[in-house]
Amino acid sequence: MVLGLALLSWDESLGPITDFKYPKHLKLTSDLLNEVCMSHALKENKEEELFELGFNNQIILSYCDKSRVEKFGFEILVLIINKREEIKLFELKAKLKSFAQSVMKHTKALRNDYILAEIGTFFRKTTEKKMLILGRAGTGKSTIKEIIFEGRDPKDLIFNPLEPTRGLSPSVYSWLDLNLGFFDSSGQELNNLLDDKHERSLAFENTSIVIYVFDYPSWNYQQQEIIEEINKILKILKDMSSNAKLILFIHKIDLLKNYGKIVDQEILNIKQLVKDNLDLPIYLTSVYPEYI
Repeated sequence: MVLGLALLSWDESLGPITDFKYPKHLKLTSDLLNEVCMSHALKENKEEELFELGFNNQIILSYCDKSRVEKFGFEILVLIINKREEIKLFELKAKLKSFAQSVMKHTKALRNDYILAEIGTFFRKTTEKKMLILGRAGTGKSTIKEIIFEGRDPKDLIFNPLEPTRGLSPSVYSWLDLNLGFFDSSGQELNNLLDDKHERSLAFENTSIVIYVFDYPSWNYQQQEIIEEINKILKILKDMSSNAKLILFIHKIDLLKNYGKIVDQEILNIKQLVKDNLDLPIYLTSVYPEYI
């Protein structure tokens, strides 16, 4: 799977410069940029070069036409590929070389537009979605994110809890033709996020899915307050004319046993109460394997 494409140049004072990258969230570290540029600078020839580098579980293909360096400086087109997936590397190299030759025929002012117009050479058309996760402090929002999106071991998170999130913490995940912007939020700042017009706009604007997380201990004692918060979120979505879907997670259901409850019956009671008051989809979650 192709992860990204970038067009680099070299400045004698600043070093590597990224003239273009796709997608916009593509992360290009200074180590990677320097390694790519130095690979082409080391050989004193005036020919086309296409190098293959291994970097952080990625394959980096980079093309540079050294015959142009004296007149235009270093111009390098870079393709970043997921090393862990099966790929036809020979075909990608041929595509990159042909694509780079076409790119370099255009003036610098027109190159970015040309690359965007022809980006389908390497990428399928993508869908972009935004997901926002909300909830009070300590309910397990960041833990859920780390397990589902980062592949963290739940057992590790049980014994090594995460630091509290501050503000809105964005992450971007890409699968096939989907780019998902995931926004984790601070539980300590939930009231401000729901009540402050500016914060509310930042959080909810262009959101496709909102997940509201509450945990079983809180639900056991603060059902009415939690329902009021959920209704406030629904009102915000309505006021913003948002088509976002609101989903509820009741987390830490492993603690049901600690309260001496009959688990199956208590789960039915919770679902019925939520349905009667809110009629929203609800999922019961826990970091413990038997409840995930």
